[in-house]
Amino acid sequence: MLEEPRGITTDPPDDRFVVSKRRGDEWFPEFLAQERVATRIVDGCPLVLPRLLQTADYARAVLTTKDDLDACVRARLGRQSVITGADGPTPYTAYLYWTVFERPVVPAAAMAAQARHVVALAARDNITIRVLTRDSGYTPLLDGAFTYLEFRAATPVTQFEHLTFGLASWHSRVIGGIRDTLEAADRAALDAAASADFITLVAEKWDRQA
Repeated sequence: MLEEPRGITTDPPDDRFVVSKRRGDEWFPEFLAQERVATRIVDGCPLVLPRLLQTADYARAVLTTKDDLDACVRARLGRQSVITGADGPTPYTAYLYWTVFERPVVPAAAMAAQARHVVALAARDNITIRVLTRDSGYTPLLDGAFTYLEFRAATPVTQFEHLTFGLASWHSRVIGGIRDTLEAADRAALDAAASADFITLVAEKWDRQA
């Protein structure tokens, strides 16, 4: 069981990554537990929208290979309460390449609804959405998606979540690399207001195609 890593604060003597890897869906309760106690969550996504921002239609599309699809969609939407709940929602930031809004994961009308859903979430005080446009060029975020979590009294964790496995690392070099990636994304991304305007324009584009 991957618990909040309270006791790990330094690199291990043999320089190996400190990781926990779970295949299938075994990672889900562990990652969920970490989300619930995090004091800050940051997603970096170059290809698809992060799980905490997805609508039901979008989630259903990206989880379509799951045997228990309805249950998986409900679980994914339920996870979003950590950033949308009324009782002290967790501060959340997402750095998203523009392509996540232009890739037709769902039909045009559903893509428009998904884009507007993100804009509505970005209006919340605890949520910041930053878009990297075509002009942003390369940042290390293009190398793959991740979730970075900070805790009140524990080492930060980086989660890598895929359909077939989940992996978490709190090795200092991994965390340092993720922080460098976030700093590069922060420099390259539109500010929050310009990002909301960009996403709204994308929603209008999808409306015209619906």
